[in-house]
Amino acid sequence: MMEASDTSQKLFFTPERFAQEQAQRMESPRGRLLIAGCCSGSYLSTRVVNRYKDLLAEAGSEDDVVHLENIDKRFSDSETCVQLNLHVSGCDVFLF
Repeated sequence: MMEASDTSQKLFFTPERFAQEQAQRMESPRGRLLIAGCCSGSYLSTRVVNRYKDLLAEAGSEDDVVHLENIDKRFSDSETCVQLNLHVSGCDVFLF
C-alpha cells in the first residue's frame, strides 16, 4: 500500500519538472502559436504565416500555426468590431 507522502510527492509539479514535461511534449510553455490579422494587417500576417510554415517544413516539423484572417469588421458609423471564431485562451497570440 502506498503512503500519503508518496502520492503527494508524485502529484506535486515543480517548475523544473513542468518545464521538462513540456519540453518532452514539444509544446511551448506559453501556449500554442496563433497569428491573427486585422483587415489592415492581413497581407503581412499571411506572408509571416507562409514563411513560418516554410521554415517548419525545412526543419522537418509537422507542427502547424493557427492563422485567423480579417478578424475585424467596420460598422457604417466607423466603429470597429473584432470577432474571433476560435477559443484563444492560453495561446501565444501575435496580432497584425
